[in-house]
Amino acid sequence: MDRVIKINFWIGIAVAVALLLESAFGIYSFVHSKVQAQSFQRNFSQRMANFNGANNSGNQSSGTNAPQFGNGNFQNGGQRFGGMRTRAIGSQANPIELVIHIFTLILAGAALVMIAIICRFNAKKKKELISKEKLAQE
Repeated sequence: MDRVIKINFWIGIAVAVALLLESAFGIYSFVHSKVQAQSFQRNFSQRMANFNGANNSGNQSSGTNAPQFGNGNFQNGGQRFGGMRTRAIGSQANPIELVIHIFTLILAGAALVMIAIICRFNAKKKKELISKEKLAQE
């Protein structure tokens, strides 16, 4: 029975550490995706401004303001849209997931604190048993 308790204890430590890492990574991913989305929107608006500027001051001798795709760029040095990364619909950062990750982080932290308290208690209990055995032997 004592062996099962020890195995359960070590599994608990491993699970608590894994949950702590997972929740911390989830919070980091949420914050990083928000920053990345803001950067994407800023870059997109700048590229659209370049595209609109290229269309307004385009090559009038050809009679068209359509983008030139031959070299991958728009007329007059506009940016190519094929290089922009877009996100899949399902990978949007969700505030509910952030709340879940924060809650999991709190629970994992509490579990690790409880494990530390239990370790300390077991160490004291073991010392007391050793000292009682020494007194009994004397």
